[in-house]
Amino acid sequence: MIMARKASRALKLSPIAWLMRLAITILFLPSLASAITTQELAQLSQKFISKIHLDVGGVKFSSIASIIYGHQEIGYYKARSWHSAAHGSIKVALIAPTYSVPIEFYAILKGGQTLKIGQHQFPSPVPAIFRANKVKVISGKLSHPFYLLNGALPRKMLVSPNFQSSDPDLFRKNHHRFTYLMVVNRLGEIVWLHVPVIDGSLFSSYLSPKEVGRGYYGLMFGKHSGYFEIVKYSGEVMRDFSSKDAETPFVMHHDYETLGAKSLFAVGNEKHSLYEFTKNPAHKDQTFVSDTIIGINLMKGTSLKLTSFTSLFHPGITPYITGDLNGDKKFVKWGEAKADFDFLHINAVDYVDQWGGVLVSFRNISKVGLLDAKFRKLLWSVGSETSDTFTIKEKQDQFRHQHTPFLTSKRRLMLFDNAITQKASRVVEYKLEGKKAKLVWEFQPSPSMFSKDRSSVYPLPNGHFGIYFVKPVIGNQKRAAQPHQDIYMEVNRQKSMLGVMSITFPVASPGYRMIPITSISDDDPTEFTPKTSSLSRFKPRGTPAKPKVSLKHTKQNSRKKRTY
Repeated sequence: MIMARKASRALKLSPIAWLMRLAITILFLPSLASAITTQELAQLSQKFISKIHLDVGGVKFSSIASIIYGHQEIGYYKARSWHSAAHGSIKVALIAPTYSVPIEFYAILKGGQTLKIGQHQFPSPVPAIFRANKVKVISGKLSHPFYLLNGALPRKMLVSPNFQSSDPDLFRKNHHRFTYLMVVNRLGEIVWLHVPVIDGSLFSSYLSPKEVGRGYYGLMFGKHSGYFEIVKYSGEVMRDFSSKDAETPFVMHHDYETLGAKSLFAVGNEKHSLYEFTKNPAHKDQTFVSDTIIGINLMKGTSLKLTSFTSLFHPGITPYITGDLNGDKKFVKWGEAKADFDFLHINAVDYVDQWGGVLVSFRNISKVGLLDAKFRKLLWSVGSETSDTFTIKEKQDQFRHQHTPFLTSKRRLMLFDNAITQKASRVVEYKLEGKKAKLVWEFQPSPSMFSKDRSSVYPLPNGHFGIYFVKPVIGNQKRAAQPHQDIYMEVNRQKSMLGVMSITFPVASPGYRMIPITSISDDDPTEFTPKTSSLSRFKPRGTPAKPKVSLKHTKQNSRKKRTY
């Protein structure tokens, strides 16, 4: 594991200074750029893999135990892909963790010596138009090396790279954009991109990202899109599934969990008659969408409904808040009439080791529940009703429209509380004991920040928390001053903000979660402190040759099923 750096001091910003720092993060579009094709977008991830030749002098290849690369600003990594090359050199393949400082390379010999065998500053392969996504550390320092999140650009930039517009509609409507997956480092650099291209088409909706293995990423485009894939850091699609093209089509949305290389468990939906559950004559012509859990075999392309929640929660007995505008009807299935409202709105499905079960977030009824590992039985729930296994009694302690719940221990639950009724989002932690869920910790920035939907909180290895506010309304604003800007911050247990990063898009924010990851590829992070022996002991004369760098080209993405 990488040793996370401790910030030397907490941020101390007045409300006015805080707003001024956010205001100076402006949108920048490149003045010179070239158009980019969808074929080039599909191959983009490959361009981040470089091969470098390093001269190891008189050192025998058989005496090298491992190759380490990195920099103190971003951490060190143990290379998996390296081998001997001509004339006493070795070839290393890697994804550069930063482009702002030189990457150092070390050979660890079987005898224990550490030799510095070269350094190289890699040029960034990020195409010019993608630099319109501005990532900036605006205060302090972040401790974690990398973060997985969504990116977006205007579709017009593909044909007019210098396109820019102040039209407010650009920042409100999804159809103006295309979305993709990206990794940024703690220095504020984009260091990896993956643009899903299916049958020559791009996606407009925000996607649900997850790290499903070291160097493997899951992503889902839900609702109308109905598409899921697992992509390797090289851009190779290892698994994919289209619920629209399934033998029995169904809609999947918001979140999923993968268990092993074959199984996908996704949130699905089903339409119901409101009158069936309320018996109110006024509801005879109304319908609602409730959620299900669908089990999917990624090898066979088959699916099976595992769980429906209407026997536990339904509009006749369970209070709910949709947060939607009147008349905002909900997509159910292709070719089927829309429903009047969304009842459960599950937005998180995550396996938890502490209980050997699956944590589920029911946004619109403001509950978190634990399912058994087979996704069939609800073991317990946390919410504001007495029927919940663990009840939050005090109104001011209750959460509303939560995201990304996780367990800090077997009996402690933390989540991002969007606080849709109070309009001041926060992070809260509860202790589960007896029949109660007791609020034991909370964090709310000052001035307040309100993210109506999406957003996340995740634990960091050093005991801090990474908190992501999607297009927040700050302080007493009536609406987000910059609806295309998200804010990420690292906070410790003492509630000090140790680092703040802004992510500004040239279109409506595609933000959903910002997930800390320890490595971009399958190279392992390592605790390494450069203490080197002299290379001259092994090479009496001359100096190491200048590293030769080349790009590694891999097969273009396709929808063909693969194994890994």
